[in-house]
Amino acid sequence: SIECSLFPEEQVGIAIPAQIGYAVRGTHIDRQFTGAFYALQNILNFSYLWNEIRVLNGAYGCGFIPRDHGDLYFYSYRDPKPENSLEVYKKAADYVRAFLEEDPDLTTVIIGALGAVDPLLNPRNRMSLGDLRWLKGVTYEEALRVRKTLLECTKEDLLELLPYLEKLGEEAHIAVVAGKNLLENCGDVLTSSDQII
Repeated sequence: SIECSLFPEEQVGIAIPAQIGYAVRGTHIDRQFTGAFYALQNILNFSYLWNEIRVLNGAYGCGFIPRDHGDLYFYSYRDPKPENSLEVYKKAADYVRAFLEEDPDLTTVIIGALGAVDPLLNPRNRMSLGDLRWLKGVTYEEALRVRKTLLECTKEDLLELLPYLEKLGEEAHIAVVAGKNLLENCGDVLTSSDQII
């Protein structure tokens, strides 16, 4: 993970003159990346987070993002209740576990994830993607492996990822950028709070 020398604390609040906020909860894991993370992203973004943070909390946007180098994070933006969003993130593993207990057909989850991470590209965008993969050291074989593990994703593959979601809920770095009153609503979740603006 990348160290930030400006805000080295693990749970930081940054005050801005606003009545909305932005809440992030992130961690780094040491595990080979697979396409199952994209299926997990699809499940969380389009059911759990959408309902809990956008519909119920009134945030403008939110999501879960897995990165192939090991970073995992939740985020919300234009969020009137960032303290609630931080709690929602902590319960993500429980939601996925309950979802999988119903033995859902994962076909739509996989197709939705594939459309997001491997969309049809015009020649210009294909070249940009190739450049990015080359700069990151991602080989053609590695890209195929991730795509194959997404297409073959099973309930068991997703269950194997739950400990990482639990780690994200328990040991994560937290940053909230919000109005001072919203930072106060976060209570002792934040170990430091700075008046930036």
